[in-house]
Amino acid sequence: MIPNTLILQKHDLTRGTGDSVGFNQDFELVLEEGRTRGSFQSEILSGLPGFTDLVASWNSKTGEGTFIELRIRVRKDGIWSQWFSYGQWSDNGRNIGSIKGQKDEIALLEIDLLKVQEGFADAIQFKLDLTRREAGSASPRVRLVAFSWTPYQQEKDSYASDEISLTVPPRAQLPVPEIGNIICSPTSLATVMAYHGFEETTEQVAAGARDNGAGIYGNWSYNIAYAAEKGFTAWVQRCNSMEDVKYFLRQGLPVIASIRIAAKEELEGAISAYPGGHLLVITGLTRQDGQDYVLVNDPAAHKDEDVPRRYRLDQFNKAWSKKRIYVVKK
Repeated sequence: MIPNTLILQKHDLTRGTGDSVGFNQDFELVLEEGRTRGSFQSEILSGLPGFTDLVASWNSKTGEGTFIELRIRVRKDGIWSQWFSYGQWSDNGRNIGSIKGQKDEIALLEIDLLKVQEGFADAIQFKLDLTRREAGSASPRVRLVAFSWTPYQQEKDSYASDEISLTVPPRAQLPVPEIGNIICSPTSLATVMAYHGFEETTEQVAAGARDNGAGIYGNWSYNIAYAAEKGFTAWVQRCNSMEDVKYFLRQGLPVIASIRIAAKEELEGAISAYPGGHLLVITGLTRQDGQDYVLVNDPAAHKDEDVPRRYRLDQFNKAWSKKRIYVVKK
């Protein structure tokens, strides 16, 4: 049950044409021997519901001196947009980063979110460019590409009360010097990776996931790419409701959600307003005294013990209006 999301891996990833690239026995896209550059173009991904925006994400392995670049285009009313680039990605903070000013009459790309200008698109196509500086070095590898979209005709919200609580180690972002107030995304990612047994400091994750083009730490696609470089399978997911989050929680998977509030009173218990957006970890669901709550590890805290919180579901749903999450699994 993965609504509003297309995940391409193994055989599904290989459908297209390549130049100086191929797929290894693990169905990973790689450069041919002796080649320093190559590209792969997918077949047209059609038969999708109409969508008004999308986020692309990928899982790769990029050693030093290697890069991958994902480019996408969308079709609206039978006309294709330009190719939009997610910038050159490489592990451990070596990415060149996202590219500003990508826009045409059909769509525009704002860091990680591609928006259809008016109406809706109904098809996607992507290209993957692989590069290595030395022909004899290991090739970059790509094993998964995913797209999550907002449907033009959205389903009604639904939720049945439930009791789920995952034990997720708390991690506060604010004690980190200099950048503590702008690293909610990598802090949440570090939290979830630690839950799965992979320990890195918040500073390490922030440095690795940083989008050097935009100078930010909250590029959703780059946070996913960083988790994948460390061995996780990960993607950006667009949900219909908290029922979809419940699906992952029941598998023992905490998820990272994006919220936005203009005033802290809109979400009782929040430490501040988040007009530019904020990310936190959903760890469970509960109902107490006739009220449904979302259990979270909210990294916006000065001490780890203040990170676990509960927010009223009705208020949380309004703050979580875009209904997007990161899914990170072993």
